[in-house]
Amino acid sequence: MGATTENKPAAVAVNREQRRNDALKRAIAFSKFPLITGLLYFAWRTISIILSFGSSSWSELAVFIGFFVVEWTFAISGLMNALLLLGLGKNWTPQPRLRATGKDLPRVDVFCPCYGEGLDIITDTLMAMLDQDYPKDRYRVVVLDDGGSETVRQLVIQLKSSHPDAQLYYAARGAAVKIHSKAANIAFGMEHVKTLPGGAAPFFGVLDIDMITGRDFIRGTVPFFEQDEKVALAGAPQKFYNLPQGFCLAPRFHLDSDVMQRLFDASGKAVCQGTGYLARRSAFEHIGGFPTMVKQEDSFIVTIILQAYGFKARLVEEEHQHGMNALTYTDMAKLQAKWMSGIIHGYSLFLHPIISDKPFGVKFASIIPILHMTLLRFWMMLSLPMIIAFARCQVVPSNGNSLLISLVLSFVAYSSAYILNWSLSIAANDTISLDDGVRLWNLPYQLKGVMWLIHHQIFGENKMAAFKTTGADVAATRKLTSKTFFGRLWRTITGDGGWMHLTYFAILAYVVSLTINEALPLQTRSYYALLTSIAYPPFAKIILDCTYNAFVPIQYVLNPDPNARTREDYLTRDVKTGIARPKKECITPPTPAFWGTAGITGLTWLYFGLAPVWTALFA
Repeated sequence: MGATTENKPAAVAVNREQRRNDALKRAIAFSKFPLITGLLYFAWRTISIILSFGSSSWSELAVFIGFFVVEWTFAISGLMNALLLLGLGKNWTPQPRLRATGKDLPRVDVFCPCYGEGLDIITDTLMAMLDQDYPKDRYRVVVLDDGGSETVRQLVIQLKSSHPDAQLYYAARGAAVKIHSKAANIAFGMEHVKTLPGGAAPFFGVLDIDMITGRDFIRGTVPFFEQDEKVALAGAPQKFYNLPQGFCLAPRFHLDSDVMQRLFDASGKAVCQGTGYLARRSAFEHIGGFPTMVKQEDSFIVTIILQAYGFKARLVEEEHQHGMNALTYTDMAKLQAKWMSGIIHGYSLFLHPIISDKPFGVKFASIIPILHMTLLRFWMMLSLPMIIAFARCQVVPSNGNSLLISLVLSFVAYSSAYILNWSLSIAANDTISLDDGVRLWNLPYQLKGVMWLIHHQIFGENKMAAFKTTGADVAATRKLTSKTFFGRLWRTITGDGGWMHLTYFAILAYVVSLTINEALPLQTRSYYALLTSIAYPPFAKIILDCTYNAFVPIQYVLNPDPNARTREDYLTRDVKTGIARPKKECITPPTPAFWGTAGITGLTWLYFGLAPVWTALFA
């Protein structure tokens, strides 16, 4: 009886993993259908516009083409996911859990960069790292303190005295630091460990100072390097322990980390998450050391460079690290600006000497991920004002059966995408909606990141702000956050830019109301008039996405204050050792509510289906 109880959690985990794997297999097998139906729909839309050249004015054609571009912009992400599933899925197999065995294991240097984080955060991270299930004489933990804090140095001395068997070191670049990037700090660490007893280890790791690792972090990652000498980097996805259920600002990282990165991993082309990874030192020495041209993040650009040199990057499909995610609107806005500035700066990689001698095809392939992430967001930014303008116009040709064919094909394309997303949602442990829409609320802050680069000049290293972990930003913002509803509302609307979202919605709502009022006098033809404009199902869905995103700041304020709980509320602490681990219920990612999954998505799908039926019967 006791054995059955003991094995129950493991059995549940196995069943959950099997469910995820089966769902991903179904998604891979089905991916061809949304890709084909989506391309067929856009092919017909192109043909219908061409056929309308003789019967439409130049202004009407301009609107048709403009809306086609907007529609394509909103659909391209889903089509790209289907293409990746189809192309990379053929190499994918479920990843086994690996563990390095014995005591004669490779030496590892683990770097923990920090800058101004609280001692409580630093202490919990270091205590967890010193508790690794790995021979104490085979790994070192090196705190890289860009803040040059005496209190942090004393903390390291204190922890070292209480853990005499552990190898814990402190290092700081000093007051003369000019490049305050995380990447440059890691490069400094790689040089510093050469001066330590025994010299540099053959492997090194990077862990953000606000991340708490499990005991198997090193032992579960080392085998990936032993299996294949071409593997230069292997790391676990970032997971968080402070995300409340129903948190409306949570980025859609689960689709990437829990689904798409598993496909990239099958080809050795996973993307580094920036923390919780180990790396082969010789591979970085081969490319000239740790790349320091990165202005904000060290993650995906490093991976791209390694792959350009023929090395592989692997995803460890286990939750080896948990940290703090941005919770307040203020922190999330900062995070979006920082993320975008780092992504945009990646374009400099194309001309950088580190890959300048590579063939054009290799260099172009290296920036494809950046093109996908940035061009899509730029087109989104341009699309928002166009949507308002198009809400006053007929956006699709309606001559002959053109409209009916467009409606039928859009229903088929949306239905196949809906079915695919159902499997992807299960493959991501039900953490993403069946139709998560498009993230538009963060566009103003991503634009701010672009403007930051322009203002400070992309290569102006002396202008670089110091790298701070999300956990540090969360702790700092908590002190400034208002505890009252109206205080949070005022800060979000006036201080964090929520007024931009509400202004956009007000203008969009006004324009839509004008279009509806003009159509109402047409009586029986009113719906048909709207059906070629704002009631055209793909356009109606875009307007729905815009409306939802415009109210994200208000939704954030209406939700319970995420700062009501302290960091300690998410942790369980061993009474003997003082080591903190995230509570099991806190590392369970938020799941979307019914109306964010089957509810609104189902109603939208129903509208896509009823529109062509109504047109065929009554138009």
